[in-house]
Amino acid sequence: MAGWQVGDVVKLKSGGPLMTVEKVNIDAGNMANATRCVWFHNGERRDAVFPAASLEQATSRPGIA
Repeated sequence: MAGWQVGDVVKLKSGGPLMTVEKVNIDAGNMANATRCVWFHNGERRDAVFPAASLEQATSRPGIA
């Protein structure tokens, strides 16, 4: 899926934590279709910008959005 929506639960195609899309199509220099995602690690909020093509839809697990 290339057109992510705010609130979608995604993960990197290479693996990693479940993340929530916070913002789409942001200006990130030369990164096309940049998507800002947020997640929590050890109770601490983390965020990063990824190319939309590097993300895939994640299957939510019970109790995890």
